[in-house]
This record gives sequence, C-alpha cells and structure tokens, in this order.
Amino acid sequence: MLLTDHEPGLARRVQLTRGLHWLYAAQGDPYAALLRGYDLDPAAVDALREPGALWRSRTGDWVAAGYAAAAAALACPDLEPTLLDLARQVSACAAPEDLAVHEACSKVLDRLPARFDIVATARAVAVSALGGDPNALMWTDAAGAVDAVLCPPSPAAAATLRAALARIGDGFASAAVPVATALAADAVLAHLDRRPVRLTDVLRAEPPVHLVPCTATADVRIAETTVEKGQTLVVAVGAANRDPGARSVLVPGGSLAPVVDFARAVAGALLTALAERHPGLRADGPALRARRAPVTRTLSRCPVAAA
Repeated sequence: MLLTDHEPGLARRVQLTRGLHWLYAAQGDPYAALLRGYDLDPAAVDALREPGALWRSRTGDWVAAGYAAAAAALACPDLEPTLLDLARQVSACAAPEDLAVHEACSKVLDRLPARFDIVATARAVAVSALGGDPNALMWTDAAGAVDAVLCPPSPAAAATLRAALARIGDGFASAAVPVATALAADAVLAHLDRRPVRLTDVLRAEPPVHLVPCTATADVRIAETTVEKGQTLVVAVGAANRDPGARSVLVPGGSLAPVVDFARAVAGALLTALAERHPGLRADGPALRARRAPVTRTLSRCPVAAA
C-alpha cells in the first residue's frame, strides 16, 4: 500500500508505522522486532514461535509460526496471499524455461572478473533470464520491492522504488528477481562452506520468502483459533521450517508458486555453473544481510574470488 500511495500524509504514516514497530519490539513483540528490520540473527526468526503456534501481534496481524499452523494456513483457500499486491500479474505468468535460465547464467558468468559479488551476480542471472538488461539501475532500485510490503521504506526510498517498478512494468519480474536473488545468494553462501548443498536445505534454513501476509476472505479456524474475515494472518515460513516438529519443508504456493519455482531454477543453475567453472570458489570478504528486509532476509553483499 505504501508504495502506491501518493497522498501528502505518506511521510507521517511511514514514521508512525516505523515508530510502532520499534515500540512494540521494545515491549517484547518478536514479530514487530522482525519488521523493525535490524534483528539479523536467525534467532530473531526462531523467536516468532515463542508466543505460540498461532498468536496475535500487537501490530494487529496474526502470526502462524508453528509448523502445523503455518502448513494449515498455506493450504487454506480462504487465506489470500497479499504479498504481491504490487505484482498482480504473477499468478497469470509462467517462469522461463530452465534452458533459458541456464543460458542466462552462462552469459553472465562469461563476463565476470576473478573477484565478484554473488548478490549482484544472482540478480544479473535472474534479470537476464527474464530478458532484461542486468546493467539497468532499476533492478537494484527495485531490490526491496517484496520487503517493502511489510517493512515500509522512507518516503524518498519509496519514491525511488515506485519509479523503478514503473520502469520495469512487469509484475512477475518485480517480484521474482528479488526472491530469486535471495535464494541463489544464500545457496552459494552455503556452497562456500565446502559442503554439499541441497536447495531443500537452503529453503529450510533461509527461505527466500520468510513472511507471507494473507487476508482472510472468510472466518478461518486454525490451531483452535478463529481468524475473522478481513483480518491479516502472516505465515512465518522461515520460523515454521525451523520448528523442531517440522516434517517437511514448507514452500509458499498459489500465486507465489511461479516466483518460487523461478527462484529455484536460478539458484540451481548458478550453483551448477559455479561448481563447474570455479570449483575453488572462496569467500573474499564478509557476507552481509540487508537491513529492513524481513520478508526475504536477503544478503546485501557476498564477495567471492575464483581460485
């Protein structure tokens, strides 16, 4: 909402929302603490389960953080994901064929120097696979589009983001590129530890979509709790996947399915290509996570060097 809102009071509303996140976080609300955007430790994700499997944050949103509650919420037809309100074309789009993703990956890697940044590389592969120009500034400007739905940017940043989304003009791309970048970068980061990498394990530890806000289109009963029509329930995918009682890895479906499928294709292609071309790839500096990115928890920087 904040990204498409041009009314004069936008700055005041952003300040109020941010202020409430800080206030509720200081009062012990783990969901508000995550939305505040400065708790980058994985423990902040696990903390979402502490109040219960399904609980109501002081922000007014319900939070499904236990595995069973999150799985039920994702499968519920009366909970409509609203994460991609800014990209409503997503559900009508299909991701590129895997062949196109692998070809885009090869083209990007062909131009890389011996030292490069994995986050920028993953973004370039995703953009190229969608037929875009990876050197266009709008893709970097739109990197926070998915996170901004729950974590409002400053008015200046929101204006930059709106302009970038307008230039991109493609709902699928505006959502898929940040999500694919997040998953691919985390997959390569795990690869740097010199251990076999399975995307399933990356999706469990650092899913590219940690929080899925949904609107109840009817009264919904989950975990012996009623979420009333019109209320917001946020599925905490990351916290649920890290629940000791988790039986399998939860992956958002529905309108988000094409986005997640594309992210998996990009991550898989990049892992394969880097393993073949640079088997001795090593870290060339600290990997940093982006602040104010509670939905994707994306890396902002991950420098590497080819051996």
